[in-house]
Amino acid sequence: ATISLCLIAKNEGHRLDNCLSTFGQVVDEIILVDTGSTDNTKEVAAKYGAKIFDQEWHNDFSEARNLSFSKATCEYIMWADCDDILKDEDIKKLNELKPRMNKDYYSMWYNYRHDENGKCTYAFVRDRIVKRANGYYWNCAIHEALNVWGSHENHDIVITHTSNHDNGQKYIKFFEERMEKGFELLPREKYYYGGECFVFGQYDKCINILESFVKDNYNGVYENKRTRDYLGKCYKIKKNYYKSLENYLQYMRYDKPTHNVIFEIADCCYNLNRIEEAIFYYKIVADNNFPIDNCTKIDPTQTIIKSCLQLCVLLFKQGNISESIKYNEKAYKLDPTNQLVLYNKRYFESLKK
Repeated sequence: ATISLCLIAKNEGHRLDNCLSTFGQVVDEIILVDTGSTDNTKEVAAKYGAKIFDQEWHNDFSEARNLSFSKATCEYIMWADCDDILKDEDIKKLNELKPRMNKDYYSMWYNYRHDENGKCTYAFVRDRIVKRANGYYWNCAIHEALNVWGSHENHDIVITHTSNHDNGQKYIKFFEERMEKGFELLPREKYYYGGECFVFGQYDKCINILESFVKDNYNGVYENKRTRDYLGKCYKIKKNYYKSLENYLQYMRYDKPTHNVIFEIADCCYNLNRIEEAIFYYKIVADNNFPIDNCTKIDPTQTIIKSCLQLCVLLFKQGNISESIKYNEKAYKLDPTNQLVLYNKRYFESLKK
């Protein structure tokens, strides 16, 4: 199979070299739609033989993505962002996949967020390669969605995101400008608008938007469960623990719970002074390995540590010293530098003297 790599860019010259030096080892054609760069983006793209097309920017990412797809000529189309790369093992895997490609579309892992040591803390699956002849297309102006259908393979190839930037403030402005121009947001766009408001502390606005999204009865599992998480967090911040608990229980209509969801249920019970229930749920987080999510990976380590610390305190207050020490030791094994864990450890050692 042959593959066209499709990119959209504006002033991405400082990132594009890293991107194309890796993807260029796999793909057969590079298409770049430039939406108004004033830096060296086009020069960098030209160095890798990219076919470059200009488009006036209309605050619509799907419009630019669709133009890039329309210019591709290979059997398959792969899309990426300019701050994405392929690591050596993933270049090898993709080159091994090419000779046997026969599906309509392929999904791959996206390692999106990393800690200061480079460890991936948040990853999810994206549809990445599609058969050009099928006419797949993008919609939603912001946080655009690729519409796919047909035969499918979920591959363990990983696309690595190299920036920990947050465009939320810019996106909030995009959404509001579109509404001011008379555009009605699609349900999926409402979800992202509400999510961006949450990230930037606009909790009342987030609640209003996402409660409206819930009424739309949108059928996307990912968007619905994340909405319940956002609403749960918003109501918790506003100290409405009953509403927070309600949303986390609703989360389980759409998917199995994660460490974070059960922790938030435990925290709601704790704040409602339902201590035995809180202990029950904190123990679920601390003592169990949860089923692997086929679409999302979130490192649960910090959530487990927080549950262990809560159990340490609550069990100590109940006079169950041995269990209290056990959970602090469990947290210590996960992070021997945690200051609260070390404080507890010193305290327990002082009791032996």
